Amino acid sequence: MIIFLFRQRLPIQKNFLSKDLFLLIAVIVIWIYVYGLLKQSTIYVLSITYYPAILEELNFRFIIPELLSRKTGMGRALIIQAVLYTIFYLGLPILKPGSYPGVYLYLFIFDNFATSLLYGAIYYLRKSIYIDISLHMSFYLIEIFLTASTAWVGAALAPV
Repeated sequence: MIIFLFRQRLPIQKNFLSKDLFLLIAVIVIWIYVYGLLKQSTIYVLSITYYPAILEELNFRFIIPELLSRKTGMGRALIIQAVLYTIFYLGLPILKPGSYPGVYLYLFIFDNFATSLLYGAIYYLRKSIYIDISLHMSFYLIEIFLTASTAWVGAALAPV
């Protein structure tokens, strides 16, 4: 992947050597501390950090928009990446029929598209992938504090 990124001449140095790296490190350390205090598995924090946070954000918010923006402009590239992200997650209702019955399937599709546009807009405005990774990871890990009646908050902001 690193060789591919260098060959494509993407703005790697500007993105990966950002001052926002310290934000990501702080968020990871804080979540490990919180999960440790609550006697939960800190390995879970690291696994969420790797996938879905880092891998999805690198692919959908960095590589795809940067490559597509050369041909279409960044605005269209962000919409295309949101569509691709939504299609990627449509595999869940297809593989588990009935997991999103009726109107919930349409809400699931809309939620994935809207969340992807939100993350894409943050990347576009800051030109830093670290904020997206921090948010994506935090929205997954916040589930430890949510009751059953408020669990939709984390699921809406970090679908699946």
